[in-house]
Amino acid sequence: MKPSFLASRSPWPRLAIVGVWAVAFALVEAMVVCYLRKLFALEFAAVFTERSFHFPSDYLIYERAREAATMVMLVAVALLAGRTLWQALAYWLFAFGAWDVFYNVWPRVLLRRPAAPGTRDLLTLAKTRR
Repeated sequence: MKPSFLASRSPWPRLAIVGVWAVAFALVEAMVVCYLRKLFALEFAAVFTERSFHFPSDYLIYERAREAATMVMLVAVALLAGRTLWQALAYWLFAFGAWDVFYNVWPRVLLRRPAAPGTRDLLTLAKTRR
């Protein structure tokens, strides 16, 4: 039996739950950045660009699998939250957006990296453009 707030026709309780989940999951993903820095014995103060850091090709399959698993989990939570396919799509867009924003916020909180939003650092804000 579902809790009463989930049985409600209002989307707000589900949206709040999906949002909290996405922010928490972004923290889990950001912790991978911390682990990578420790694993590769990288200085926490250093900024890494395409020229100064090369991800070992032996690990790329694992990184791709982790990224695919991230998408599967975002889709799964959206399908659980939405009652229709369109609602699931809307929840997925919301979850992906919240996850993406906080995936870029958490390294700043955890590592104090990058120093500025425009700083290119492959192990923190990999999506940032020049």
